Amino acid sequence: MAVPPPAPIPRCAPLRPEHRYDRPVIDWLLIVLPGVIWGASFLFIAEGLTAVAPDGVTFIRIVIGFSVLSLVPRARKPIAPGDWKGVAALGLLWFAFPMSMFPHAEQWISSALTGMLNGTVPLFATAVAAVLHRRWPPSMVAAGIAAGLFGGVLMAWPGLDAGGSSALGIALVVVACVSYGFAVNLARPLQQRNGALPVVWRALLVALILTAPIGLPRALHGHWTARSVLSLLALGALGSFQNQRQILGHNSRLTEVRFIPLSAAP
Repeated sequence: MAVPPPAPIPRCAPLRPEHRYDRPVIDWLLIVLPGVIWGASFLFIAEGLTAVAPDGVTFIRIVIGFSVLSLVPRARKPIAPGDWKGVAALGLLWFAFPMSMFPHAEQWISSALTGMLNGTVPLFATAVAAVLHRRWPPSMVAAGIAAGLFGGVLMAWPGLDAGGSSALGIALVVVACVSYGFAVNLARPLQQRNGALPVVWRALLVALILTAPIGLPRALHGHWTARSVLSLLALGALGSFQNQRQILGHNSRLTEVRFIPLSAAP
C-alpha cells in the first residue's frame, strides 16, 4: 500500500510592517519616558516653590503619589512581615530624605543643574553595591564610574567656586543622590520578593508620616496659583508612574539619565 505523502508544514504568516518594530518602540519608550519624567520633576519643583515652602512641596508630592498608587489594587497586596523594616528604611532613603533635599537645593541652584547632578545616581548606586558586596567592579566599569563622577564635579564646579548658597545647594543634591544610591540597592531585593507596587506604596506611606509634621503646616500656608497646583499634581502623579516601575539594571538607568538635563532645563 502506498504511503501517503507527509502533510505540508504550515508557514507562519509574515509580520505586518507596522508590527515588526513594536517591541523596540516599547523598549525605547520604557527608557525615554522615565528619564523625561524624572527630569521634568525638577521643573515642577521649581514651579511649586513659587507657591509653597520646600517642605510643603515634598509633603504634597508624597501625598499625591501615595493617593494615586492607592487606587491600584495590586499596590495593597500584603508583603512579608520581615520586610517591613526594609520598607521603612526605603521610605526614608528613597522618598522622605532625598525628596526633601531637592526643593531646598533649588532655592539656590537651577532646576537644570539639579537635574544634571541627579544623573549621578547610577554611579553612586554602583559604588554602594560594590562596597556592600565587597566586590570591586571590573576595570572598565570602575573607569566609567570615575569618569562620570569627574563629569559631575565639572558640572558642579562653577557653583562650588561661587561658594555660599550655591555650594550648599549642590551639597544637598549630592547627599540626596548618595541616599538614592543606597535606596536602589535596598529596593531591588524587596521588590523581587514582594513586587514593586506593594513596596513603593508602603514606602510612600512611611515617607508621608515622616514629612507630615513639617510639611503639612507649610502646605496649608501656601499661596496657590493654577500653574503651581498643576505642577505639583504632575510632580506627584507622574512620579508615581516612575516609582512603580521595578528598579532596572544600571545599564538601562544610565540610558535614562541622558534625557534628564533636556527635561529639567527651564
